[in-house]
Amino acid sequence: MDRLGIARALGETADLLALTGEEPFRARAYQRGARVLEALSDADFGRLLAEGRLTTLAGIGRGLAVVIGDLARRGRSSALEQVRGALPGGARELSRIPNLGLKKIRALH
Repeated sequence: MDRLGIARALGETADLLALTGEEPFRARAYQRGARVLEALSDADFGRLLAEGRLTTLAGIGRGLAVVIGDLARRGRSSALEQVRGALPGGARELSRIPNLGLKKIRALH
Protein backbone atom coordinates (compact mmCIF):
# COMPACT_ATOMS: atom_id res chain seq x y z
CA MET A 1 0.00 0.00 0.00
CA ASP A 2 1.29 3.47 -0.80
CA ARG A 3 1.69 6.42 1.56
CA LEU A 4 -1.65 8.04 0.70
CA GLY A 5 -3.51 4.73 0.97
CA ILE A 6 -2.00 4.27 4.41
CA ALA A 7 -3.05 7.81 5.34
CA ARG A 8 -6.62 7.01 4.24
CA ALA A 9 -6.61 3.82 6.32
CA LEU A 10 -5.36 5.74 9.36
CA GLY A 11 -8.06 8.35 8.79
CA GLU A 12 -10.73 5.65 8.61
CA THR A 13 -9.42 4.10 11.82
CA ALA A 14 -9.55 7.53 13.48
CA ASP A 15 -13.14 8.09 12.32
CA LEU A 16 -14.27 4.69 13.56
CA LEU A 17 -12.51 5.10 16.90
CA ALA A 18 -14.08 8.54 17.32
CA LEU A 19 -17.47 7.04 16.55
CA THR A 20 -17.12 4.54 19.36
CA GLY A 21 -16.17 7.38 21.69
CA GLU A 22 -14.22 5.05 23.95
CA GLU A 23 -10.66 6.29 23.49
CA PRO A 24 -10.60 9.78 21.94
CA PHE A 25 -6.83 10.11 22.38
CA ARG A 26 -6.28 7.10 20.10
CA ALA A 27 -8.56 8.57 17.45
CA ARG A 28 -6.58 11.83 17.56
CA ALA A 29 -3.29 9.91 17.29
CA TYR A 30 -4.45 8.09 14.15
CA GLN A 31 -5.73 11.33 12.63
CA ARG A 32 -2.44 13.09 13.40
CA GLY A 33 -0.54 10.19 11.84
CA ALA A 34 -2.65 10.43 8.68
CA ARG A 35 -1.87 14.15 8.37
CA VAL A 36 1.86 13.52 8.87
CA LEU A 37 1.92 10.91 6.09
CA GLU A 38 -0.05 13.16 3.74
CA ALA A 39 2.55 15.89 4.19
CA LEU A 40 5.55 13.61 3.44
CA SER A 41 6.95 12.95 0.03
CA ASP A 42 6.92 9.38 -1.27
CA ALA A 43 10.73 9.26 -1.22
CA ASP A 44 10.95 10.41 2.40
CA PHE A 45 8.27 7.94 3.47
CA GLY A 46 9.95 5.04 1.69
CA ARG A 47 13.33 5.87 3.18
CA LEU A 48 12.02 6.27 6.74
CA LEU A 49 10.00 3.06 6.47
CA ALA A 50 12.94 1.07 5.09
CA GLU A 51 15.24 2.39 7.81
CA GLY A 52 12.68 1.78 10.58
CA ARG A 53 12.73 5.45 11.55
CA LEU A 54 9.05 6.43 11.30
CA THR A 55 9.08 7.32 14.98
CA THR A 56 11.41 10.23 14.23
CA LEU A 57 8.39 12.00 12.74
CA ALA A 58 6.43 14.20 15.13
CA GLY A 59 3.14 12.49 15.93
CA ILE A 60 4.25 8.93 15.06
CA GLY A 61 4.84 6.73 18.08
CA ARG A 62 5.93 3.11 18.26
CA GLY A 63 2.41 1.69 18.10
CA LEU A 64 1.41 3.79 15.13
CA ALA A 65 4.68 2.97 13.37
CA VAL A 66 3.83 -0.74 13.70
CA VAL A 67 0.37 -0.15 12.20
CA ILE A 68 1.88 1.85 9.33
CA GLY A 69 4.45 -0.89 8.73
CA ASP A 70 1.71 -3.54 8.60
CA LEU A 71 -0.29 -1.47 6.14
CA ALA A 72 2.78 -0.86 3.97
CA ARG A 73 3.91 -4.48 3.90
CA ARG A 74 0.67 -6.46 4.07
CA GLY A 75 -1.90 -3.92 2.89
CA ARG A 76 -3.98 -4.47 6.03
CA SER A 77 -3.97 -3.63 9.70
CA SER A 78 -5.35 -5.68 12.56
CA ALA A 79 -6.19 -2.42 14.38
CA LEU A 80 -8.43 -1.28 11.52
CA GLU A 81 -9.98 -4.71 11.11
CA GLN A 82 -10.71 -4.89 14.83
CA VAL A 83 -12.48 -1.54 14.97
CA ARG A 84 -14.39 -2.31 11.74
CA GLY A 85 -15.58 -5.57 13.30
CA ALA A 86 -16.78 -3.81 16.45
CA LEU A 87 -19.14 -1.53 14.55
CA PRO A 88 -22.14 -2.24 12.34
CA GLY A 89 -21.56 -2.09 8.61
CA GLY A 90 -21.92 1.41 7.17
CA ALA A 91 -21.53 3.03 10.60
CA ARG A 92 -18.94 5.51 9.34
CA GLU A 93 -21.19 6.72 6.54
CA LEU A 94 -24.30 6.84 8.74
CA SER A 95 -22.46 8.83 11.40
CA ARG A 96 -22.31 11.77 8.98
CA ILE A 97 -26.08 12.21 9.30
CA PRO A 98 -26.84 14.89 11.91
CA ASN A 99 -28.16 13.58 15.26
CA LEU A 100 -27.41 9.98 14.35
CA GLY A 101 -25.01 8.51 16.89
CA LEU A 102 -23.66 5.04 17.48
CA LYS A 103 -26.62 3.98 19.63
CA LYS A 104 -29.12 4.83 16.87
CA ILE A 105 -26.90 3.31 14.20
CA ARG A 106 -26.77 0.04 16.14
CA ALA A 107 -30.59 0.11 16.49
CA LEU A 108 -30.97 0.66 12.74
CA HIS A 109 -28.58 -2.15 11.97
